[in-house]
Amino acid sequence: ASTAQPSCEIIALTVPTAGNRYQAVSMYTSDASSSSSSSSAVSSTTVNHRATALLQACGHAAPEQHSGGVGVLGDVFIGRCYDHEAQDEWQRIDFVVSDTNPKADWVQIAKTKGGGGGAGQSSSDAHSLSGVMNQMQQQQQQQQQQ
Repeated sequence: ASTAQPSCEIIALTVPTAGNRYQAVSMYTSDASSSSSSSSAVSSTTVNHRATALLQACGHAAPEQHSGGVGVLGDVFIGRCYDHEAQDEWQRIDFVVSDTNPKADWVQIAKTKGGGGGAGQSSSDAHSLSGVMNQMQQQQQQQQQQ
């Protein structure tokens, strides 16, 4: 029997900014893409086209896979929260089915400058929370220099 604990990767679709009313949206994916025994509805080695489209609509590049393919693999869970660190406020916010549409209002805001989404960067830069935060800091520094 395996002693490995299930885990997931967290992809920051948006980070909280004034431009998106301090709303963070995260996509949680299974780390078990190499596991052959999966009870999920979508195989963990199958590209999840809806999740990939949402990721890209937020301004992120689709992740490259070891198999050479591109896209988010397997089942995902998406959550949203209000996170205003300066005011020390944090609260979960409903993420409803209509929010999964790549044309949803929050997605349109995410891909604008200061909207908290990605900037089309490579998956190694854009998909982690720290990568998105680094992107935003670079954008802010560029704005200040202009």
